[in-house]
Formats: sequence, C-alpha cells, structure tokens
Amino acid sequence: MNAVKQLYELQQVDLEIQKARQALQDISNQLQEPDALISARIQLATQKQHLEEAEKRQQELEWKIEDIQEKIRRVDKSLYENTAKNPRELLNMELELKSMKHILDKDESHLLNLMEQAEGMQDEIATSEEKTTSLEQEWQVKQHTLSTQKSVIESRLSGLEQQSKQMRQQTSPSTLKLYQEIKSAKGQAVVQVEQGKCQGCRVTLPLGEWQQVKAGKIVQCSNCGRILYLE
Repeated sequence: MNAVKQLYELQQVDLEIQKARQALQDISNQLQEPDALISARIQLATQKQHLEEAEKRQQELEWKIEDIQEKIRRVDKSLYENTAKNPRELLNMELELKSMKHILDKDESHLLNLMEQAEGMQDEIATSEEKTTSLEQEWQVKQHTLSTQKSVIESRLSGLEQQSKQMRQQTSPSTLKLYQEIKSAKGQAVVQVEQGKCQGCRVTLPLGEWQQVKAGKIVQCSNCGRILYLE
C-alpha cells in the first residue's frame, strides 16, 4: 500500500472517529433531563405549595370560626338567661351578637371559597402528577435506549481509535506531520482526484501534478494544498 492510500484510509478512520465522538456528545446532551419534565416537576411542586398555603389559611379560618361560634353561644346564653344588669348592657350584648354573626357569615363564605379553591387545586395537582409520571416514564425508556446506543458507540469508538493508532504507527513521521498540518488547517487533508480535478477545490490539475498523482506519489494540490489521491 502506497503512502497516499495509507493517508486516505487513515483519514476515513479519523472521520469515523469524529462522527462517533459527535454522536456521543449528542447522546450526552440528550441524557440530560428534558426541559418538559423539569418544567412539569416545577409546576407540580408550585401547585402543591399553593395547596398547602390554602389549606393552612383554611385551617386558621376554621379555628377563627370556632372561636366566634363559641362567643356567640356565650352571648346567646347570657341573653337567654337575662344576665344583663341594665338596658344599656343588654343593648351592647345584642349589638355584639349582631356584629359577631355578621363576621361569622363573612368568614363562613370565605371558608367555602377556600374549600372550593383547594378542591380545584387538588384536581390540578392530580392532572399534573399524571403528566409528570407520563413524562418520567417516557424519559426512563429514552434513557435506556440512549444508554444502549452509547455503549455501542463507545465500543466502536474504542476500536476505531486503536485502528487509527496502528495506522499512524505504520506511517512515516514526516508524512504524518504533513497530514496533521493540512487536516488542522483545512479539515480534510486528503482529497480524491476525479476527471483530472481536485475534489477539494474543483480546480483542474496541471499535467505535471496529474502525472505524479498517477504515479502514486504524495502530491499537494497547487491551488488548495490538500494531498491528492487517485483510486
């Protein structure tokens, strides 16, 4: 095998290594939790926090209502037993009773609204939990698939890297140095010649270059500098 063919085949292996590494990077990116799942979890946590706050307000209001109801019972009892010492005191008790009943009506109405809101929140949480569970199950399936693909690619990459290492060891240092320099500068170091044209820059080769390429020598395109290869 001549040196140019060696370089061309080394380049094919290096391209496969590059593709495999890019595929692994893509898989690594995909193995991050999807935004939809993260958003669903945040939404669910927020809804649960709001429900907890609503239930706390509801509990506090229930305690307040119980206190008012107890006060109303005491005033009612006093009025029933006619414990007032004078008409003014009796009037004050009646006014107090009326005020407490007004507050009680407002608080009970507020409590009913809170209970309805909490019920609505619970329904929303149930829906969000179902959505989050579904997304988590999809993510677990995808994770398994991606992990399997990752293992296959890693195994292939290991073989390609070993192959590239062996091919480089079989290539002369000067030739390998030229290959690496052009690869770093151009991305593709070795290009084929078809119908007398460099396939890197599409320029027709001078006759002298063409003859050297046909002879299997290492020839750089006089226009783009890439190494020319003829199958």
